[in-house]
Amino acid sequence: MKNILCICSAFKNSLIACSLNGKEFFAQYNSDASCSETMLVNVNDILKKAEISLEEIDEIAVVVGPGSFTGIRIALALVKGFSLALNKIRFIAVSSLKLLAFSERQKSRCNDILAIMDGLSGHYFVCEYHNGEFSVEQCICEDKFLSLLSTNKNSVFIEGETEVKDSKAVKITPKDLLDFSLYLSSKGYLISQNELLPNYLRLSQAEESLLESKKQKQDFYSINEMTEADIDDVYSISFEAFNLESASKNMIRDEFHSEFKKFFVAKENKEVIGFLTFMLLSGEVELLDIAVKKGYQDKGIGSKLLEHLISFCKANNIKNIFLEVNVNNKKAITLYKKYDFKQVSIRKKYYRNLDDALILKKDIL
Repeated sequence: MKNILCICSAFKNSLIACSLNGKEFFAQYNSDASCSETMLVNVNDILKKAEISLEEIDEIAVVVGPGSFTGIRIALALVKGFSLALNKIRFIAVSSLKLLAFSERQKSRCNDILAIMDGLSGHYFVCEYHNGEFSVEQCICEDKFLSLLSTNKNSVFIEGETEVKDSKAVKITPKDLLDFSLYLSSKGYLISQNELLPNYLRLSQAEESLLESKKQKQDFYSINEMTEADIDDVYSISFEAFNLESASKNMIRDEFHSEFKKFFVAKENKEVIGFLTFMLLSGEVELLDIAVKKGYQDKGIGSKLLEHLISFCKANNIKNIFLEVNVNNKKAITLYKKYDFKQVSIRKKYYRNLDDALILKKDIL
């Protein structure tokens, strides 16, 4: 029987749980300012209570986010320190949102759950659970969140964290953490120390402040998730770039509300000057379009949009980006090769003018 240690300091209450020689042990503490000093002590206390040494632990599960930036870093630093002394240990990266959905599933037996955390500044972290399957965690704007909330009857947030309107508070206990970690272990979700990464889903306050200072020092455009107010501008750029007579604002609006499609927009002084759209399915991304408004082309905006997508994939542990591009679109191919996209296939006579399409792939490291 395997011995597993579970640690969470991503919330206001730190959770520690163990399953050791078939017996279960639990502890819960306040994640206050001294958390960095007390976490190791608390872990040692529960191991002493269980009468087992760290060397006898087979697996360590740790909550990697989203949640408290400081708390997540403390827990990851601690368990990575353990790995330096204990090479045999394997790790389980536990998602806060999936843990929340799992906890609600265990309590209510509901098969459709929307797990939510308030990401502040008009953003929300969300993950959907449906009949045993979890969606990819996302950070979405308020418009998209309200649309998603309106279609989900069982929406939940973590008790003790920032309250989310029209949603139910669910208490996450050390027992919930242990049960979910054992579930992930049974499914084979084991990783090495090098693969154990934080899942913040958005920039920290310090990083956002640095970004804001850069905006004030130079001619800077922002890149964010599209809101409904941007649809008119995105339609205009799309029509201008692709000359699609069949395109309509309603089509773009439908895509905006789709759970599978996402848009990033580049703005200068609140005006949309470029956009990128992609599809998110089965843990992979398919890049659909990049377009930049005339007068702003050849200024690196397309590159910045692509870099934003790559950062999104890294933050969400998405391993691959796929796309198709006309074999004669040398400018686009040059851009993609700059970011290490590799050709994996070709579709002969794919376009209406019978041009071939190259299928490119980028592995996210």
